[in-house]
Amino acid sequence: MANYKYYFGNGFAGCKLLAHTRDVYRERDVRVFMIPGEFDVVGVTDGTDCWIAPVAADPFRVNVADLIRRVRAGEPITVSEPPKRPRRALIDEAQPSPRPMRRALVEEPQVPKQRRKLLEV
Repeated sequence: MANYKYYFGNGFAGCKLLAHTRDVYRERDVRVFMIPGEFDVVGVTDGTDCWIAPVAADPFRVNVADLIRRVRAGEPITVSEPPKRPRRALIDEAQPSPRPMRRALVEEPQVPKQRRKLLEV
């Protein structure tokens, strides 16, 4: 078994990017990398986690085995752009705040501090 700690620690730096795709089992957008010298496994990361996936299982929306075959044959591959995430709408100013408002604190008048006098004996 190969030691993949180096690739995990560097986020698969130096590995060829095969595709931006979606992991159908984990429901995450991932990047798939070809690890040098390995043809039956690929490196996968979603930006937070890194793992090794077998090529035969093909849990992605692209044919990873075909991509590796084309790279080994010397054919150029095009990497698709990462999938776009839906934008979130901003809350209008006219809508009430989702959090309850805090009440203003009533300031009490401050009494001047009194100094204590020590008794001289």
